[in-house]
Amino acid sequence: MYHPDENVQDFIDLALDNNRKLTSPDTLEILWTLENLPIRDEVLCLALGDTDEAFQLAQFVQEYAVDAPSGYRANPAIMSAIINYVEGYFERSEMFYNLALLDDESNKLAFLFGKIVEIDTPPNIVKALISKAVNG
Repeated sequence: MYHPDENVQDFIDLALDNNRKLTSPDTLEILWTLENLPIRDEVLCLALGDTDEAFQLAQFVQEYAVDAPSGYRANPAIMSAIINYVEGYFERSEMFYNLALLDDESNKLAFLFGKIVEIDTPPNIVKALISKAVNG
């Protein structure tokens, strides 16, 4: 059975805490955690799952993409772009992609995602690629 890294599990616990607010003191900690690229990628992979927890995690990331302060928005925004792309919500995906680029035009995951979209990669292939990249 899969057990996430301790830092990833801490992030998930914060994300799924029904009492947390986007203005709570843990907000900066959550956003800072997403700057750690292996954690960001693992959280993204988990958010693309087919469970209720994955859905809640995806919703949480999307909230932060919109409400995060400048300088911390790129990673949750590009994660949200990918989540929406995989789910087939292409216009929302494009909106989050542009939001990520506005915050950090040099974001490498945004660059890669742009290339994936440019060659019209099917969503199921994108999901499989992310899973393979994270899980080996």
